[in-house]
Parts: sequence; C-alpha cells; structure tokens
Amino acid sequence: MVKIPLKDILFIKADRNYCSLHTKQKEYLVVMPLKDLGEKLTSKQFLRIHRSFIINLLHVDEIGTGHVVISKKTVPLSKSSKEELLKHLQTI
Repeated sequence: MVKIPLKDILFIKADRNYCSLHTKQKEYLVVMPLKDLGEKLTSKQFLRIHRSFIINLLHVDEIGTGHVVISKKTVPLSKSSKEELLKHLQTI
C-alpha cells in the first residue's frame, strides 16, 4: 500500500477494472473501476470530464475544444462535461 495525498493526483485514467493515478513523479495502478474510485473521492477538487477520466481541478493548465492539459499531458474532454468543468473552475 502506498499513501498518495489527494493534492498530488493530477488525473485518473480508467482501463476496464483498473485505474491509473497520475502524479508528477509516478503513475500508480489501482484495481478498482473508475466509478467506484470516483465515489471515494469526496473532495470537490475532482471532476469526471470523460467516461475514462477524472481530473484534479487544481492542476488544470489549459482547456481546449475537446481536451484539457494537465502538467503537459492531454486529457480528453467530453462535450457534455465542458460546461460543468467551466462552471467548477469559475468557483475555485
């Protein structure tokens, strides 16, 4: 087991029943579906922006038409989530 502070998580990517937690230093593999992991993240700093991605709103560097850039990595952004993302970023 490894303790990862929530503030260090950049984004989470789903791959079937696994999730990879991306930090600036390392990537961690967790055996848990994204839906279950998302329910455990009670902090408002996390938002699901795609069926396969949850991002940490505190690390968003750039928002494009269909993507978000976090620490020089491109994360896809669904059309239905873009408005909610912009609303959350205005309140932070």
